Amino acid sequence: MNSTGPGQRVTLHSMAKQLGIGAFLGLLIGVGWWAAYDPRAYSLGMLAALHLVLGLIWGGVIAALKGPTYATPLGLVLGLVVAPAAVAPLHQAGLLGGSLGAVVDIAVVGVAVLAGLRWYAAAGLAPVLLGLGVFGVTSIPNSALPTAKHQDAFYVQGTAAIIGIDGGDWMVIDPLLAEGKMPHLQSLIDRGQHGVLWSAEPMASPVVWTTIFTGHTPKNHGLEDWHKSDSRSRKVPALWDIYDTHNRQSITINVPGSWPPSPLQKGQMLSGFPIPGMASGDTGHLAGLVLEPGEHEVTLAAPQVEAVALSNQLVDTLAREQVLPIDGYAPRWTVSEDNGAMRIEGQDLSAFTLAPGEHSPWVTLPYDDIRVKFVGLDTGVLVSPGFQSPVTPRHEYAVNIDGEVLDGEVPYVVEGIGWTAHRDERIAHVVPELLFETEERHLQAAEALLAGQTPAMFGYVFTATDRLQHPYWSLHHEEPYEGVWEPTPNIEGEDYVVEAYLRADEALGRLLKALPGNTTVFVVSDHGVSAEDPKHHKHLGESGHRPDGIWIAAGPNVPHHTERIDMQVADVVPTLLSCEGAPTAKDFDGQVVPICGEDVAFVDTYLGTAGGGGVIVDDSQEDQIKALGYMDE
Repeated sequence: MNSTGPGQRVTLHSMAKQLGIGAFLGLLIGVGWWAAYDPRAYSLGMLAALHLVLGLIWGGVIAALKGPTYATPLGLVLGLVVAPAAVAPLHQAGLLGGSLGAVVDIAVVGVAVLAGLRWYAAAGLAPVLLGLGVFGVTSIPNSALPTAKHQDAFYVQGTAAIIGIDGGDWMVIDPLLAEGKMPHLQSLIDRGQHGVLWSAEPMASPVVWTTIFTGHTPKNHGLEDWHKSDSRSRKVPALWDIYDTHNRQSITINVPGSWPPSPLQKGQMLSGFPIPGMASGDTGHLAGLVLEPGEHEVTLAAPQVEAVALSNQLVDTLAREQVLPIDGYAPRWTVSEDNGAMRIEGQDLSAFTLAPGEHSPWVTLPYDDIRVKFVGLDTGVLVSPGFQSPVTPRHEYAVNIDGEVLDGEVPYVVEGIGWTAHRDERIAHVVPELLFETEERHLQAAEALLAGQTPAMFGYVFTATDRLQHPYWSLHHEEPYEGVWEPTPNIEGEDYVVEAYLRADEALGRLLKALPGNTTVFVVSDHGVSAEDPKHHKHLGESGHRPDGIWIAAGPNVPHHTERIDMQVADVVPTLLSCEGAPTAKDFDGQVVPICGEDVAFVDTYLGTAGGGGVIVDDSQEDQIKALGYMDE
């Protein structure tokens, strides 16, 4: 007959006690972390169960080691509350991230849990964790945007316009001019001046466009690379800020690097990418999604997560790596063949039957008023990325603009489908049309804002040229790709690059028609195009950058000359102000190129209060940049 002795009873009692403490504290911690997020990004059951299991495991370990009773609560609180909260600010400050960040997170949490075995270990580690948290918090950049200083000498007449052709290159433009196919660019050349606008590394669009619109180089304006590529990193005022502080109206549309927009008083702005999207982490699809016949759960959006007080970096990392599920919007849709066409139907969706190449209207879905459209394919249906509502956007991108201007049959989209979608040969022929639709919507918004208004400053960047040169340059300039890449049949013989430039010239004509006749116009590009840029994928038919961009200037004070003149990207704002009769700033990094004469007035600076600078783009911005092909996966 078996009997249980006093020592065994104590051991079982001790084990039960440790397991009970661990389970209770784990459950409590899981509920606490669930409550810390708004909206509830992680399910209560999942977080509670996860932490309950971790609590049980740790309680069992302590019981097996015959550790002290206090080791279970101390290890759980230190490791599952203090440690993940302590490393979170390091991620927010950009000091940790990626795979290395995940390793550090797990290591810190593990060490903190183990420190619960001994009071003195916990007492020694606690200040270290506190120090990590404080160091992270103090390292988080100040995201305040810069302000401009009022200068009494500032005086302008008429309108100054900077119209960008992203990636514009004389290598493409010159032959089209010779064929008479770019009449609006030709008209500016015939009455003004032009030349090569030289860029410099890093040739990331937001970085260079910020240089163009500020007159400062990246070292001083703050946007240094793709990781610091939105306006929260900008330390100096842009041209629209300068006009605004002098009580002059401005209209600025789609300038890369201008999100989040400046809090303008007189100005109107529709900021450009990189802007956070509906996706978060590795969820969502920014390059479109092809659904073949069958049933599908389509992840369109993740919740917009805001930590109320503390955030759990370990949970966030596991969710980003898709180890833990994150609540969001993932409707179930069914695709089926229907007499040579494709039918899509399902949750929150009216059924569409689409022949190959046929587009659906834009659809508004009930979750955050997401906007999405569908395109029929031979093999299924392309689902566009889910875009935020232009009327009630998740991330504000418009300043002093009525939402109705941005809504309609085609919604205003800050940044369209990622051009890396061309790598899927099933939709390579669809990407250009979707990008042109986005560009046309930008142009319509510009025309609507210019109707009945005469701004003192106008800025607009046509981005479709760059978006289509990167994936389809091999269709335009075949020689460098011979033996390396062959086009798929659905795009063979096409030249989307030329089409983009012709549309850019047409857009220029429409903008010039909407602008006052006395406008001083600078047409510029941020860089040129090259098949030999090692940072892009030649074997995929893609191109990269070269520093040779374009500039063309025309206006009342710009005399006509035919020879091409070199200019640096930082010279655009100083030169434009000089042509407008306004003083340039002595602290501009750029110089006045004397195309409007040698008489130049100066002020010391247009800088009022410097911006904080140094803000790292968030996960969904990074995903957008990757979908556009501008950062390595």
